[in-house]
Amino acid sequence: MKYLLNCCTRISSKALSYAATLREDQRGMSLALFAAAVVPTFSAIGTGVDVTRMMMLRSKLTAAVDAAALAGGRVYFSEDRQDDIESYFKANLPEGFFDADIDGPYSAEDNTKGTLRVWASASMPTGFMRLFGVDDLSVSTESVITRQTAMLDVVLAIDLSGSMLSSVPGEAKSRIVAAKEASEQLIDIIYGDPPSSLVRVGVVPWAGKVNVSDYGTTHGYDALGNALPEPVGMGSINTRYRAVDLGASYNNPFQAEYYTYSYIPGGTNAPLNGVDDDPFVDGSSTAKERFLLPDGHEDWTSKVYYAHNSSVPLLAPPPQDWKGCVYARYASTARPFAHDEAGEWYDKQVDDDNSADTEDGIVTEWGPNQLNWVGWMPMGDEGEPIDGNDKCDLSRLHNLWSDCTPCMESGIHRLNYSKDAAITMIKDLEAVSSGFTNIPQGLVWANRLLSKAVPFTEGDEVDVALAGYARDRAIVLLSDGANTVREGDAYNRALRFQSDRDERLRYIADKIKDQETNIYAVQFANGDSNLAQLMKDVASKPTAPFYYYAPSSSELQSSFKAVANNLSTLRISK
Repeated sequence: MKYLLNCCTRISSKALSYAATLREDQRGMSLALFAAAVVPTFSAIGTGVDVTRMMMLRSKLTAAVDAAALAGGRVYFSEDRQDDIESYFKANLPEGFFDADIDGPYSAEDNTKGTLRVWASASMPTGFMRLFGVDDLSVSTESVITRQTAMLDVVLAIDLSGSMLSSVPGEAKSRIVAAKEASEQLIDIIYGDPPSSLVRVGVVPWAGKVNVSDYGTTHGYDALGNALPEPVGMGSINTRYRAVDLGASYNNPFQAEYYTYSYIPGGTNAPLNGVDDDPFVDGSSTAKERFLLPDGHEDWTSKVYYAHNSSVPLLAPPPQDWKGCVYARYASTARPFAHDEAGEWYDKQVDDDNSADTEDGIVTEWGPNQLNWVGWMPMGDEGEPIDGNDKCDLSRLHNLWSDCTPCMESGIHRLNYSKDAAITMIKDLEAVSSGFTNIPQGLVWANRLLSKAVPFTEGDEVDVALAGYARDRAIVLLSDGANTVREGDAYNRALRFQSDRDERLRYIADKIKDQETNIYAVQFANGDSNLAQLMKDVASKPTAPFYYYAPSSSELQSSFKAVANNLSTLRISK
């Protein structure tokens, strides 16, 4: 409006000066009066045309700056941010519009406030107003974008398998170091500075299996190494667990006839080392607790057990030296160690439906065989490496000589409002040299952190002051390798081939996405095309920002920054 007032003031001044001259000249008064009337009339018309063009230019300039600012905000931390800003600006303000000269767009960020300012100006030549000495009209505008992180729960599921100890191709830096650096940046961006009270982050480290104890604790000891008190109720000396009565007896799904945790009688994988009896035969003298299932196994269970360092209900008392790992809640309907998808006895869909991998808490009458998953089976020595021997009890049963994959030392970091706590946990992560890749278990335990059901209930715990907010949920999955099958992993060779693991991963991912949880899948330092297709299938969409291939540490950081930006919402604040 100030431009219109300035123009009208200049024209009116010239018109008044001319009118005063006419008043003093009495000759040809009629013609003079006519001329005096014509000039203001045409002046107003001409001025209106120029001012209208100016207002249209201003509107176009404002729309272009707003679009450019939003585009820049979406890639706030990208090195190519200015390129995006200019691209969107030009798309919304065509070159040559009203023959205007454009200055900009320019941009500047304020990381403390989390804002991005974009501005530009334009100068347009006039038409009629040029007769009155007004050669051009100028307009300018700016837009300020505020990065506003919505109420958000994010879980990082980070691969700690042995390959993560390898160097990033072409770099001296190890993959785990690069992953930790990128993860710290992602956490910093998501929380903001100061940290947002609307954001919680959890971390699930995974390899062949997942340590379900709380980060910083070990069985029987707190994070400071202090011994925890003896259990209340059922439990023996130094075991430090408690038992909870379920009020009914349930069929334990962790049995040889359901769970492929054994051998085919007389088959090529019959046990060695003096195990002569067939545990499937009634009256067998073989100790089922020792050779087939962890100590404390029962066909029926009426209790679940809780170790002091974990809220996960267990189907059997945890061993005294329990490291924190459990078997997957998967029960195959196929015969043990047999695999024939074309055979009538094997139905892949029944297998999927019969698995409680994607379910939480106490699950009764689950699947076609009505298996009762009232907890998770703790993994004892039978699933851990044996010192001095490249084997474990499971490998001995399988007639294989590979060592069991170990339980990682690092437990789970639950959803937490503390940015410092999340970053501290990330800094402490270490890959396991003899760990292998079990992506399905990394993904499923990440989802459990987001769930509202037991064993983790933080997903249902929201401050009263935030009760009116919608909460978005997301998982960021990082892996540098394909699924592997090893003795002592969470599936215990129940899914015997890589293709089975891949299909299981897709099944779990689809279930999670059906719950309106976004999955961001990042393939790191491994360009295998089959892995790429698998990770694309897992991601919410097979394109950025939901899927990225990051061959280098710098591209991994860029990918994580893009993910973090996508998790943030933007609003125009000016």
